[in-house]
Amino acid sequence: PFGQIQAESPSLASKLLISEIKLGDGAELTFPDGSKSREFVTLYNQSSETISLSGWSLEYVKLDFSPSNCSIASWPDTSATRNLSGSIAPGNSITVKRALNDGADGSLRLIDGAKIVHDLVGWGVTSPCYETSRTVTPPDGSGKSLQRYLDCDNQIPADTNINSQDFLLSSLPQTFVDNCPIDN
Repeated sequence: PFGQIQAESPSLASKLLISEIKLGDGAELTFPDGSKSREFVTLYNQSSETISLSGWSLEYVKLDFSPSNCSIASWPDTSATRNLSGSIAPGNSITVKRALNDGADGSLRLIDGAKIVHDLVGWGVTSPCYETSRTVTPPDGSGKSLQRYLDCDNQIPADTNINSQDFLLSSLPQTFVDNCPIDN
C-alpha cells in the first residue's frame, strides 16, 4: 500500500532520527527556556559530526490524509509543520515542543531542506504513512510515549525501517529504550 514507505538514507544527515514522540497527556516536560509542554519530539544524532537543522522540519498528519500522498515531497495543507533550527552535536539529542492537539493515530516525518525524508513514524491502526508497519498509539491518559529501541550490537538507536519493531510504549522520557541484556 501507498502508506508503507521507507525513509531515504542519503548521507551523514540520515543519521538523524526521531527517537521519541510524546503525545498530549501525562506529565509536562520543562524546556531550557522555562516553558512546559506535554507534547514533544526528541531527535537523536547518531553520526560522528554535528548536524545543522537549518532548513529541516517535522511534518505531522492525522487520519484525514490520503496514503497516496505519503511519498510526495510536500504534504498538503492538512499537515502541521514545525520548522527546526540550531544544531545537534554527535551522540546528542534535542527535544522539540510540538502541538498536535490530541493523541489520535498519525504520522510524523523528519525532512531536510531538499524535502528528503530522513525518518518517518506512523502510530495507530489508521495511521496514513509509516515505515513497513505501524507502531501502537499510546492509550489516552496514560502519559506514555513512543520510544525507539536500542540496537544492542552497535549501541545506537535501532532503525530497521519497521516502525512496529523500532518503537515501544514507555512511561519514562528518554532518548531511547535500553533493551539490551546486561553483560556479566
